[in-house]
Amino acid sequence: MNGSAADTIPALAIYNPALLKKDELIAQFIARKPLLDRLLDELRRSTQGGHQHQLIVGPRGSGKTTLLRRLRFAIEDDPELARRWIPLVFPEEQYNVSRLSDLWVNCLDAMSDMLERQGRDEEADNLDQNIEKLPSGDERVRAEAALDLLTGLAKKESRRLVLLFDNSDLIFDRLKDDQWSIREVLSADNHLLFIGATSAPIESTYLHEGAFYDFFKINDLRPLTETEARDVIINLARLRRTPHVIDLVNNDFGRLRSLHILTGGNLRTIVVLYQVLAQSSDDNIQSDLEQLLDQYTPFYKH
Repeated sequence: MNGSAADTIPALAIYNPALLKKDELIAQFIARKPLLDRLLDELRRSTQGGHQHQLIVGPRGSGKTTLLRRLRFAIEDDPELARRWIPLVFPEEQYNVSRLSDLWVNCLDAMSDMLERQGRDEEADNLDQNIEKLPSGDERVRAEAALDLLTGLAKKESRRLVLLFDNSDLIFDRLKDDQWSIREVLSADNHLLFIGATSAPIESTYLHEGAFYDFFKINDLRPLTETEARDVIINLARLRRTPHVIDLVNNDFGRLRSLHILTGGNLRTIVVLYQVLAQSSDDNIQSDLEQLLDQYTPFYKH
């Protein structure tokens, strides 16, 4: 007999949060909630006179991509924020960005996707046609035309655009010669707010001669504390109905503490650790570690 929707155990995404449904991602999102709340508060306090561009810095598996997706949903679900902002999301890795115009065209494509999600198919089709009509001969002219089209859409919507870029370091590395132009655009046009994620500090943000020196507000995703790791595991255990895991982390403090030290507080590894604990049939920490290494070795090899 088929179970009801309420009986469905939510999916678990280790490497790609895009696989999670909206309600699943929201239910599982607790580790980086303080930073999410701070970003939302800054959006609420932002005025037409200006806003603070942001960078989220953290190693692989620290929750950057999930945070960006959660931020998008939070903006869309908040009436006040949705009235003022349009969050634009992008593929995690944008290998097609090789020149400045590509960056703005990707923003236009994301705008078209947003219109489609809202059922505004005719507007999306019109935008796609305008993208096809962008000049292709001169790169400077094409970049300016794409940017004008993008900011024109924001003005038409009477809202500002939040550009949620993952792997920002790869984008800026590909556009090294255009970084000052990007800074100029982001500084001069209040219709665009950049919130990007990066796995490592970006050189041009900390070198005095860099284009983005003292430009972004830097948000470091630090390793989870033992308490935060426990909260993540307990939350997953409740959602996925594995009460024995809750009993384990609440009663065997030494086991969790040891595993937390070994995982380094990395959020992705903590999720893998939950899987190990959910499948574990004994209380042997060596067995836990062996299973954890077995599941994570392909990731580290990659």
